[in-house]
Amino acid sequence: AESFISCEESNTKEGENFHKLIKFVNRNELGGEVIYLLWESLYNLEHMDYKSAINDLRLISRSFYSHWRIDAYLVKALILDGQLINGHLLFEDKLLDIHRRYPNIIKKIMGHAYEILMN
Repeated sequence: AESFISCEESNTKEGENFHKLIKFVNRNELGGEVIYLLWESLYNLEHMDYKSAINDLRLISRSFYSHWRIDAYLVKALILDGQLINGHLLFEDKLLDIHRRYPNIIKKIMGHAYEILMN
């Protein structure tokens, strides 16, 4: 589902409706609508707006919605933004144990950034 969401095109009716959801997000006090912020950050990540994705993923990672998947997307965004050291440190700090248990999931989420990180 996250892969599908990240590839949504904004010039379709579905894409327009998708992007309207972000208007419900209060970045100063995240509530149940935090999922819309995740969707927006996935879209931004896929469309190479790494700075926006990083900012929003950091917010999400500090919210009640925090999950290792969020950290994996954040590592990906940092690496693709050229912040290799920050991405590597976050990977070691938060994801190394998850990588040991579920390496294929981490590889799938991080895609090309995984290759960069592991070399």
